[in-house]
Amino acid sequence: MILYHFPLCPFSRKVRTFLKEKKLGCDLVYENPWEKRNEFMEINPTGQVPVLIDNNFVIADSNAICEYIEETYNSDVKLLGSSTIIKSKIRALINWFDNKFYNEVTKYIMNEKVITNRSPDSRFLHAAQHNLPCHMEYIEHLINKNVWLATDKFTLADIALASHISVMDYVSSFPWEKSKILKEWYSIVKSKPCFREVLLERVSGLTPPKHYADLDF
Repeated sequence: MILYHFPLCPFSRKVRTFLKEKKLGCDLVYENPWEKRNEFMEINPTGQVPVLIDNNFVIADSNAICEYIEETYNSDVKLLGSSTIIKSKIRALINWFDNKFYNEVTKYIMNEKVITNRSPDSRFLHAAQHNLPCHMEYIEHLINKNVWLATDKFTLADIALASHISVMDYVSSFPWEKSKILKEWYSIVKSKPCFREVLLERVSGLTPPKHYADLDF
């Protein structure tokens, strides 16, 4: 398998972590989606990452990739649930994190601190910080209720949220002091072997805070 990815893309991180947890390997190809390379646009006309190629079968969209992997490759590790009800809960949470959370929080942070070649616009950073508390409150509720986000087991919902948070944390934009519950949850996620590779990766020109890959913060 070949995975086209961008290191600070939460959707790329989600797929990479998912594959690691499933104990499946792939060759990583660095792709900056903002460059719109002709060769990559021929593979995926949307120009977005991640893109997985498996036996010449091209799959774009992180959720489509994860669903394909879950259904195609036998594994004792089930990350999308074993019952219809649980699967529905997991998918609903993933949709929340990859759409609502991304558009209200992660996207502002990425645009201003990762993508732009100018100084960050404080208005957008303030918008992200303004939108974040209601999400944190909801996430705390989920953890208190379920242990993990969807159930009492680690699932793709946890991977999805952790991928968004890890990107924010890389650029020092997550307020850990405001949530002990979330900090403890993320600390456990960071300790998982499937998450170590993305935490140890570095992006040229951007240096994460000292606690970023520290399992004890």
